[in-house]
Amino acid sequence: MIGVTNEKADRQSIAELQRYGLSLRIINALEVNFTYIYIDELQELTEPMLLGMPLGGPVAVKSIRRALLRWLAKEPVMTGKECARGSND
Repeated sequence: MIGVTNEKADRQSIAELQRYGLSLRIINALEVNFTYIYIDELQELTEPMLLGMPLGGPVAVKSIRRALLRWLAKEPVMTGKECARGSND
């Protein structure tokens, strides 16, 4: 069938944001506190929600925004190998 895609296969995990500068601590906090695992789910978050989570605060909000802007621009700051080593925590 033309035009039919597997939506789940097209979705990217929030863990991918590590390549764009988001720390594993914040990624884990998003997964634990909001049970989000896909980047597109982050659009539901508000700043007050982020500020209220453990490891939240203005620095976390800025980090998430910066990582999402880099992701949208397709400008990673780390390679897959660097992520595997945990270089940004």
